[in-house]
Order: sequence, then structure tokens, then C-alpha cells
Amino acid sequence: MSVVEYIYTLRQQKRRIASIPPAVLRHERNVLECTILLVKSLDLSSADTIDLMDAALHHDIGKVSIPPDILFKQGQLTDEERLIIQRHPDIGASSKLLPSTVSARAREAIRSHHERWDGTGYPRGLAGDQIHLFAQILAVMDVYEAMTSCERTYREPVSHLEALDELERCAGSQFSPLIVQQTIKVFRHQSPLLLAAG
Repeated sequence: MSVVEYIYTLRQQKRRIASIPPAVLRHERNVLECTILLVKSLDLSSADTIDLMDAALHHDIGKVSIPPDILFKQGQLTDEERLIIQRHPDIGASSKLLPSTVSARAREAIRSHHERWDGTGYPRGLAGDQIHLFAQILAVMDVYEAMTSCERTYREPVSHLEALDELERCAGSQFSPLIVQQTIKVFRHQSPLLLAAG
């Protein structure tokens, strides 16, 4: 059993009572897999690595508060439904479901992983380096996984290389240019999700 599988198994055991949808758990596991691959190329301390992995592992925990008919809606969301979904980072960062060992930095990354480099994200409209480094990383990993996932009800998945092209297109608007550059460098020759499945 890999380290990721071990962590995921523990998390499943802890979260059974929370009734988190399996698709959300799989997404979080895949984001963690992507993050682990990228982290290997970064000059992070052990403490930084643990905090970033904690944030990746729990980044969507706030979705437990979203009604399933909204979270998994097929078709376009209404403005009201979109606002409900946009609450999940704030809810997640302060969730009682988070282990007590999750640090303030990891919670900040959970809160900020939907912020955009150009300041048009949510929940606080942070821009550029106002966004914590861990959240900058999670934003890229989260969208990469979402684009390549077969579980999104509102669109078909794209290929690994198409996803990297989209990340590059959105560098400087949605994402940190430096994080996108590093992601493409590391992921270019192999999808982290294919590695995890192998």
C-alpha cells in the first residue's frame, strides 16, 4: 500500500459519518496525487510539505454542506446555486471535520484555493501574491484534475496535454504563472493520475 493509499484509507474511516460523496473523495485523492508529484520538484521544507498535503487532502471538505442536487447538478447553475457552492472554501477552512492537526496555513490554503491570480476569484477576491503559495498550487492541481476527470456531470473530460495547454492559456489570469510553468515542466511527459493508476 502506498503512502497516499494509507492516508486515503485512514481518511475514509474517519469520514464515514460525514457522508461525503464518493466522487468528492476521489477528486480530493487525485488532487493529492497531483500535489505529491509536483512537491517533489519544489524546494519545500518537511513542515511545508505536510501542510500542503493536508490542504490538498481536505481542500473540498466544505462541500459536505452543499446539497447534492446542487453539487452534482447536470446543466448550468443558477446565480443562487453558484453562490451556495462558492461558500465551500470558507466552510471547509473552519470545518469541525478537519483534524485538529491541520495547521492555520493549511486552512488558509483550503479557504483560498478558488482565488484567481487576477483577483476575480472567491471568496475574498485576493490577487497575485496575496494568495498563499499553497493555495496557488492547489488552484492549479484542482483544475487540472477537474479537467481530466471522467466524473464531472457538466462536461466531457479533456486529455492530459489539452489540460496542460489550458493551464498555460490561463497563466497570469486564473493561475500563478510560476506554478503553471513548474506544473507543465513536471507533468509534460506523464500524467500524475496515470502514474497513480499504474
